[in-house]
Amino acid sequence: MNNTFSLDGFFGSGMVFQRGRICRIWGTCPQGAQVSAALNGQSCAVICADGTFEVSLPAQEASVENTVEITCGGETVVLEDVCFGDVFLLSGQSNMQLEIARVMDVSGNEILSADCPLVRHFTVEPRYFFGRQADEIVPAQWKKGVYPEVMGMSAAGFFFGRRMQAELGVPIGLVLNAMGGSTIEAWLPEELLPQFGDYAARIMDFYDHDAFAGRISGEEQAKGEWIRSLETDAEAACAAAIPVGAQPYSVPSMTRGTDMEGYSGSVWFYREIELDEAPQGEGLLYLGDIIDSDRTYINGQLVGETFYRYPPRKYPVPAGLLTKGKNLIACRMVIDGTVGGFVPHHPYFLDTGTQRIELSGEWLMKPESRAAQPAPPVLFPPVLPTGLYNASLYPLRDVQFAGVLWYQGESNVEDPDNYNEKFDAMMTAWRELLGQKLPVVCVELCDYIDPTSADTEVPADWRRMQEMQLRQPEFTADCAVVSARDLGEKLELHPQRKQELGERLAQKALELICGR
Repeated sequence: MNNTFSLDGFFGSGMVFQRGRICRIWGTCPQGAQVSAALNGQSCAVICADGTFEVSLPAQEASVENTVEITCGGETVVLEDVCFGDVFLLSGQSNMQLEIARVMDVSGNEILSADCPLVRHFTVEPRYFFGRQADEIVPAQWKKGVYPEVMGMSAAGFFFGRRMQAELGVPIGLVLNAMGGSTIEAWLPEELLPQFGDYAARIMDFYDHDAFAGRISGEEQAKGEWIRSLETDAEAACAAAIPVGAQPYSVPSMTRGTDMEGYSGSVWFYREIELDEAPQGEGLLYLGDIIDSDRTYINGQLVGETFYRYPPRKYPVPAGLLTKGKNLIACRMVIDGTVGGFVPHHPYFLDTGTQRIELSGEWLMKPESRAAQPAPPVLFPPVLPTGLYNASLYPLRDVQFAGVLWYQGESNVEDPDNYNEKFDAMMTAWRELLGQKLPVVCVELCDYIDPTSADTEVPADWRRMQEMQLRQPEFTADCAVVSARDLGEKLELHPQRKQELGERLAQKALELICGR
């Protein structure tokens, strides 16, 4: 029995409710307690029979700076700066999730000057449940579209919201419910899985949450032991000086097709530069995209490290570290699989504050510790069927939305068959769960070639997925598609041109949802 009074984690000051719809507010309270909610002279009250409550306020017109008070016994929770406008669910995988901080290279001026306080953003913390469903959302802050709060928002979502707010003149709420690497099956309810294959067999062992957590913990421990097995006592020396026997290596390039192809383990890469004067302020080292992880040094001092392959390496260089004359950049790379390296078509440079030094070209390379086998795999929950539906979507069942934005498909490229049917089944299930029409705007994937593969053109399965996405409106009612095909380099899984994508999404939403 619950004996505390609290609101669900979705509710907070600065939030946006969907205009023109009944506003539901829920949470927990002592059994038998009365809970009331008040807004602009309107109020309602309920008696809680089972330790949970839900109160409903009448539909409202678009408005700003409202105060909502929820009272239980002698306790009152006050939600301030509440808006009523249009709320959109942003879902899919990493390209929808990608934070605006990751697109500073192409949209920096727009971001630093962001002043859209009526664009509000809430992030649903991804969780995974199997064989059961979550009832609550993990608490998070509603952020405003102003710098620096905007830095934690979905990049595509913010630029979409900014355009929608300008066009409609009402507050825009963005509820980000996306997870990098997730498959479409992860967003399906379990009862729909049998029509698409024996997916249930993949999750039965995880109905026991302790078993699920234990499996991940054990595999992460094995991966950690693999990484530690590569460590040596000579790292400080290797970071500070080029070792004897280092061989030329062209950056950027991958190890495929070189003597290093098939190598798993740690490797050192070196680039020596010479400066006419010692820089006075902080600099920036930009090392594009590295597969898989790195620790990077300048003149023997660690300037940054990244533990997986996708984020651009943008490492601040402390003032005083660079000196007049020779300076050494040393990058310790760990290759998890059998192909790694510096991904082409990304920036590689050192900005000293007064000059930019291109780092593409000849480096020196020296293997450090070769592993007997590639890194052991670690269970990746976003690919597991139904986990995200149960834990991240189901708790939103009483939230009202104007529509959905969907950017996903990368994790289904290897098995694109039935994607249209799966998406239609997913949207039917979502609409039933939320009890809403839920128009949806989808994104056609950008062109992409995996840098670790031998492909020189976009693979046929990737093209097949793009074709299926373009055809989705033939399968799903109230559905439209925009393309991201042209928004990135072919070796770039996460294109930075999210401002253009957001504009395209907004234009299509205005047509589909608003009839413009």
